Amino acid sequence: MQTMESRGNALSRRQFAGIMAAGAVAAMVGLPSCSPKDASNAKVEKKYDYDVVVLGGGGAGTSAAGKAAEAGAKTVLLEKMGWLAGSSSICLGGFYGAGNAVQKRAGIEDDTPEALLEYFLASNGDKLDYDVQEFCAYHFGETIDWLSEELGVPFQDEVLLKGKDTVKRQSRCKNSGMDALSAVYRFAQDQGAEFMFNMAAEKLIVDDSGAVCGVLARESNGRLSQFNAKSVVVATGGFCRNAEMIEEYMPDFKQVPTEVGLGCTGEGLQMGLDLGADYIGHGGVNGILWCPAATGQSKLIDKKAMWVDASGKRFVNEAGQTHDIFYQVAQFDGAKFYAVYDQAMVDALKGCRQAISKSALRKACLQRAIRLPRRLNRSASMARRCKPRSTSTTPCARRA
Repeated sequence: MQTMESRGNALSRRQFAGIMAAGAVAAMVGLPSCSPKDASNAKVEKKYDYDVVVLGGGGAGTSAAGKAAEAGAKTVLLEKMGWLAGSSSICLGGFYGAGNAVQKRAGIEDDTPEALLEYFLASNGDKLDYDVQEFCAYHFGETIDWLSEELGVPFQDEVLLKGKDTVKRQSRCKNSGMDALSAVYRFAQDQGAEFMFNMAAEKLIVDDSGAVCGVLARESNGRLSQFNAKSVVVATGGFCRNAEMIEEYMPDFKQVPTEVGLGCTGEGLQMGLDLGADYIGHGGVNGILWCPAATGQSKLIDKKAMWVDASGKRFVNEAGQTHDIFYQVAQFDGAKFYAVYDQAMVDALKGCRQAISKSALRKACLQRAIRLPRRLNRSASMARRCKPRSTSTTPCARRA
């Protein structure tokens, strides 16, 4: 693989600290002018030299690569899959932030980072690092502005009200998260950042002082390459798709399925742990409630319905925070609950009719809920089995 010449001086720590995209968590490790000491035992077939090596091709890594290259660093991003396989590639594209241009176009003029921080702190903020929450509250809006105003990412006109918030703060991409990821990818390429796909990082290289100064990575054909770098950015996401790590770090959630990116298997985190990095977190996840039927049918989880457990008992205030309800449902037998609808609510499910016909929907839903108490079945036009699903196992990261 060919490399590009440096477009300027090496990136300073101060420069790099100011360019990480808000809303994405990445870790930078490394010092300039280091000489790798522990790569000699591996059979390295090719060596590269860069200012910055980024691991992981999701929203965090792609943003980091683009910004590093923009600042003049010779930059390469390594992605183990054959495409940008982070969770940003499959998400709905909702960005949470205060005081941004998308809000203002929707007529929301008085929102502030201070108010957003208060909301964060009131929403399980005691479990997260205060400095991280403060940084996010003050910079998330800037990220939305960067995407919409500078990169031209299309956003929906309506800003959404989410959770227990009292202010509309979720700006959602017009189509999906790929609107943003594609734009950031184009930006990174325009700045001269290189992308190497099917290149799986295996080990961080350290020098005699213990500072990280490179990466060993293996191509899909088995060839091992060494990437020497002045700085390494680990942006590989969580470990939702690694059953062994789920069992070790959060066994309470091992029965909960996930819908994160296929590449979120925890190798990047494990490489840090192998070097003695600390594990920090409260063992929680960012969970959602979903219906395992067809695309778009999570609309079936309506807070106007009555939610009951397998015995037919109402177990929660449906208007509560779904992330909190997720933790409760995750402990149910089979990790499922049921939503009970009347006929008017069935008739209102316009979005679901696009996936399957009304009659088929009713049949599919009723077949999966026949074990409800008989008196409840008589009063319900439809009951739908719903389940929790994990979207993140990065304990200190907040997702809107």
